[in-house]
Amino acid sequence: NVLITRARERCVVFSNFRARDLQLHGNAPFGTKALKMFLDYAENRNLEIHKSVDDDTSSAFEDSVCEFLENYGYTVRKQVGCAEYRIDLAVVDPLSSDCYLLGIECDGVQYRNAPVARDRDRLRQQVLKGLGWNLHRVWSVDWYRYRAATTERLLEAIERAKTAVPEEQQMNPETEPIKIAPEVSTFKPESASEPNQSISNYIECVELGIPIAGDLHLQLPYQLAKAVVQVVEVESPVHVDEVILRIRSLWGLGRAGARIRDAVKDAVFSAKRSGQIRQRNAFLWATDEREIEVRQRKSPKIEWICDEEIAEAMKRVIITQGAISTGALITESTRFFGYKATGATVVKHLRLLLDKLVKAGEFEILPNGAVRLP
Repeated sequence: NVLITRARERCVVFSNFRARDLQLHGNAPFGTKALKMFLDYAENRNLEIHKSVDDDTSSAFEDSVCEFLENYGYTVRKQVGCAEYRIDLAVVDPLSSDCYLLGIECDGVQYRNAPVARDRDRLRQQVLKGLGWNLHRVWSVDWYRYRAATTERLLEAIERAKTAVPEEQQMNPETEPIKIAPEVSTFKPESASEPNQSISNYIECVELGIPIAGDLHLQLPYQLAKAVVQVVEVESPVHVDEVILRIRSLWGLGRAGARIRDAVKDAVFSAKRSGQIRQRNAFLWATDEREIEVRQRKSPKIEWICDEEIAEAMKRVIITQGAISTGALITESTRFFGYKATGATVVKHLRLLLDKLVKAGEFEILPNGAVRLP
């Protein structure tokens, strides 16, 4: 399911059996039926499309637009597509009954049921256009209050669609028109799902600033404190355990036992007492008032990323995309830090932090569950 629904450019299927080899009985599990249908589509481009649509998916407004177009001689189909990406109305190409000239989006049931404006007004249209749809929007207020101008624009859009040459066909005249049964698309949506390209990498300290000689755990606290300050200056804010890891690694040690951990913690205490660093919970901060920076890690550990940095990542997502569902906010935020996938532990950590930030007034939960800045 993840492969089929998340692949950006193509799916390459390796299988030791074909769809026809799956002999299903009437009460076969849905997953097995779906696998058979997918394999058939991958091999033969046969896609079963359910024609039946509930009556409540349409509206009097959409029926009015459909009736108008049919009176002008166009063949119109309602609720074309599947799942949540149905086109409200689609005008069939009179020269080819298996192609559509134009998809018409109305502010009907599909529009109103979108959970957030980002899905309703940007992503949906972006995905459909990426699949090759030529879209035209008709607003219900304009349809009833400015009928003449609205219908004129609609008819003009259809006429333009008749003569328009898709970009793919301009590059390759042999490209086939968009089929009702969709071909494999190579569209790559322009989204914020790869925000790590616009942020800086996490910079690790490579020099402790003290001679590396002798046993690490035998170093005097005030001397080892200089190494702690050096790491914090480069990596602030940084988790205490990451400071221990960095010093141990630069000292050439494979692991940090209890004596090494205690020695570094004594050095941390010495550096704090002398005012060279600050500590907040398990994180060490430089004394200068630097801005919170969101940084991408090679191997991120959520417990080693401070709450302030995670909150800043969440704010960046909302500023870029507007109000967003909690799940999407968590997923997009973790991408900043280098996560390819968001596990249960990471999700739980960010949900608890988000609850705290909402209570503190830094974020606001809307009635539909979306998150935004106050």
